[in-house]
Amino acid sequence: LARDGEDGEDGMIGPRGATGATGASGTANRTIYATVFETLTRFSTFITGSGTAAVSTAGFVLTTSAVATSGIKANWATIALDVGVFLGSPTFSCTYGVRTIGTDLHTYAGIGILTSTGGDIVFTPDHVGFKIDRTASGTTSLFATQADGTTENASAALSTVTTFQARDLIAALNGTTSVDYYHRTDGGTLSAATNLTSNMPIGAENSMSFQASNRGVATNTVVELGSASYSR
Repeated sequence: LARDGEDGEDGMIGPRGATGATGASGTANRTIYATVFETLTRFSTFITGSGTAAVSTAGFVLTTSAVATSGIKANWATIALDVGVFLGSPTFSCTYGVRTIGTDLHTYAGIGILTSTGGDIVFTPDHVGFKIDRTASGTTSLFATQADGTTENASAALSTVTTFQARDLIAALNGTTSVDYYHRTDGGTLSAATNLTSNMPIGAENSMSFQASNRGVATNTVVELGSASYSR
């Protein structure tokens, strides 16, 4: 886990490790993640209803419990100063997947920290990113999402989501005017850009956040984060 100006790739959470050293022990790197960054105020987790966050061989694993109000949120401040989400037209990307899909769920990966209630994630605060949505109708879909602090602008469904798919998600900000969203599954062809222009965030900080919620239904969801980056 590194930030701009440190060893390792800019803003990267992933198997390369915190030092970026070739041949470093995977076990040692996971220990670094779990025992160092989890204790810093720049990286924090918030749990409701017995959710859990853990570093394992699968990556950074976010798990809700089988409690209706269960949710989990992990935040990482990519820079100590709150310089604003638009500075330098940043690009956010992550490799992300759902291992267990609950009956109802919301997951989020992006720039800007969303609020959570006991039953769901609230998508109106300033943010740019992706969400996976499932309701009792049985369809689980990926969407691009952004909001201006009052109203969310979400795309049409980008793809159907099933378990054990490695998804590359990329959101590239074009100054303060729009965001281009890209995605691909299991290393396949990168999608064409989905461009969203309305409800651009106006006050979001440049923190990365990863969240999952049961949406008020007592079945658990497991999300795996393989890597994430924020670059300007």
